Amino acid sequence: MFYLDYYWKNGRPIGYNKTQQSKVKKAFKIVSDPYFKRISIEKYENGIFLTTIYDSILLDFRKLKPEFQLAWKKTKKMEESTYIINTIQDLEDRTILLEKCLFKDNLCHKCSLYSCHDVLLSTHQLYYKHLGDPFNGIILYDTEGKIVMKKTYEICQETFEFSELIEENWVFEISNIPL
Repeated sequence: MFYLDYYWKNGRPIGYNKTQQSKVKKAFKIVSDPYFKRISIEKYENGIFLTTIYDSILLDFRKLKPEFQLAWKKTKKMEESTYIINTIQDLEDRTILLEKCLFKDNLCHKCSLYSCHDVLLSTHQLYYKHLGDPFNGIILYDTEGKIVMKKTYEICQETFEFSELIEENWVFEISNIPL
């Protein structure tokens, strides 16, 4: 099934405005097995496959909720003054992700997640009210720039690190996209 657009709901892509891919300049195809164990989004231009935006086999957004991450282990691979690269291993000690974080004034502003093959999977942007942003928190984006998840936090006034989670939102229909 092809769509003109899509949005994210609980870590799963939802198609918006069905179309025939050969009749539009840009279309998205959401592909899933019958049990929704594996989901992917493909992007087409003028009826021709362009790229895969998302594939749950590489990073399943549904598994980014804290209860699924308890067994993940993060190890620092490289550190410079403006960035850190971490490896993330799963329960079986298999490296599943590379996390590349950019820092400015000792605060993390952006982290990108890559497969262990160095394929970009997602990006999360960090926001700070004391720097003029509208809230303290994180927004997770897919590789097409669509919002998957937003978390709002209290912030520690001494360290400016996020402390208590205020709100976590996993539903971003076309009409309620923040920012």
